[in-house]
Amino acid sequence: MLFANNIRAKGSVWTSSSWLRGTPRPGSRVNVLTGGPPRSSPAPPSPTRASSTTVLSPELSARCGMADQVQGLDAAAFRSALARFPAGVTIVTTRSAGGTLHGFTASSFAALSLDPPLVLVCLDQGADCFPAFIAAEQFVVNIATPAHAKLAMRFATKGEDKFAHGSFESDEGGHPILPDAAAVVRCELEQAVPGGDHVILIGRVHDVRIGSGKPVMWYRGDFLHLGQSVI
Repeated sequence: MLFANNIRAKGSVWTSSSWLRGTPRPGSRVNVLTGGPPRSSPAPPSPTRASSTTVLSPELSARCGMADQVQGLDAAAFRSALARFPAGVTIVTTRSAGGTLHGFTASSFAALSLDPPLVLVCLDQGADCFPAFIAAEQFVVNIATPAHAKLAMRFATKGEDKFAHGSFESDEGGHPILPDAAAVVRCELEQAVPGGDHVILIGRVHDVRIGSGKPVMWYRGDFLHLGQSVI
C-alpha cells in the first residue's frame, strides 16, 4: 500500500496490551511509547508461563501450524492482495504546539464507533510527522476528491514541503483544512494504539463538514474515480 505510510487523557494512553488484559480502569494508564505503567500505577501481574510438558489439543496445534505459515508469508503477494481492496484517500493534518503544520496521506481510514463518535486512521511509525501526531491534541481528516490527487501524492512523499501547495484554510485552532474536500472530520486524539510498523490513531469526532465533491479511491497503486470501470 502506498498510503500510510489513548482512551487518551492529556499525555497518557491505553496500549493494545491493555486491551488484552481487559478494559482498564480509569487511572491505570500506560505510556504509548514505553508500553510501561507510570510510577503511580501498579505493575500488571506477570503472565503464567506454560509448562514445557503442556500437551496442545489438535485444534490448537493446527492453529500454531497456521501461525508458522503466516510468518513465512510472501510480502509481495500480501501487498498485492491488499491492493485489490479499493479504499478512500485522506489527507490528515495537525498543528503542533509550536505552530508547525504536519500532515500525511492515508487510505487506512475507517469509522470505528457511532456512540461515541470515533474514527481511526493508521500512521507509519517511520513517518517524519509521527512524533507530531502522537503529541497532538487534535487532528483533521480531509477526505480527498479527484482534484486532490497531486496533493495526496505530495503528502505521501517523504521530505516534501507538503503545505507549499494546496488551498488550505485554518480552523479556529490553526489546523489545516481543505475547504473543497469531500468531507472534513475534525477530531480530538482519543487513543494511539501500536499496530506493527504503524500506530492506530483513534479520534473522537467533534465536528464534520460535508462538501459537494465526490471522493477519490486508491486501487492497485493508482487513483480510481467513482463510477470508473476497472480491468
